[in-house]
Amino acid sequence: MVKICFIIGAIFILISGILIGAFQTPEQQRVVKDDFFKLGHLNKDLFSIWSGVIGIFFICIGGLVYYIN
Repeated sequence: MVKICFIIGAIFILISGILIGAFQTPEQQRVVKDDFFKLGHLNKDLFSIWSGVIGIFFICIGGLVYYIN
C-alpha cells in the first residue's frame, strides 16, 4: 500500500513537472505573452497544478501509512 501511494504520487508530480516546464532550460521557455492565452496554456497550467496537488496528497497518505505501521 505504501509503495503504491509513493509510486502514484511520484507519477503525478512527474506529470506536473513536465507540463509546467520544470525540466526545461531557460532558453527553451520562450512563450510570447500574446500567445499565452491563445494556445491554451491556462488549461495545461491548471492541470499541472492539480496533478501536483494530487501527487503530494498521495505521498502524504503513503507517509502517514508508513508512519502508522
